[in-house]
Amino acid sequence: MQATEYVPIPPPVGYRPPWEEDNSEPPASEPPIDLAAQRERKREERARRSRVRKAAPACPIRPGEPCTLCQAFVTGPQDCQTVRLVMEDDELREILAQKRREYIARTKGSRASSATGNAGYGG
Repeated sequence: MQATEYVPIPPPVGYRPPWEEDNSEPPASEPPIDLAAQRERKREERARRSRVRKAAPACPIRPGEPCTLCQAFVTGPQDCQTVRLVMEDDELREILAQKRREYIARTKGSRASSATGNAGYGG
């Protein structure tokens, strides 16, 4: 058998191995780091993120209420066993539909009364 000859691959142009780099001073082209400005930017970013509200999934069984993850290992209404059972049973689904109609009628009634109650104000 003939032994294969090892031919080293030349490094890319401009490459310096980490052990040969001189890290004593930053390059002159980079501006000095302003730590106070970095902290302020991070503080502003956290404040902005805290103002952004994420939508909470609504509970399909309790109209008008958010999903409270009332069962163990549930991430929302999409994998809730109670929701699945209610949606598979025709009688329970009809009761749920009636509760939704009542909730919608109540919320529409309260919105209409609050809208007309504020109509005469401001004069």
